[in-house]
Amino acid sequence: MAIAMFVFGGVVLAIGSLMSPAPDPEAIADYTFTQEIFKKDLLRLDRPWYEDIRYQSCALTGVMLMTILYFW
Repeated sequence: MAIAMFVFGGVVLAIGSLMSPAPDPEAIADYTFTQEIFKKDLLRLDRPWYEDIRYQSCALTGVMLMTILYFW
């Protein structure tokens, strides 16, 4: 049943996406991640390493994997 719901939701999202017009690139520019934003973020070294979201995401992924493997 879960697989059927996943497929149904995917089909509904695909149809809705294909039926609606594409958004104006200028209208979504503030919400789109670009290579320039990434480069600026890498150059900004005014914060300690533990406040960097990349280290936080790696740590969170590690904790999640350890928890999953522990209960497996």
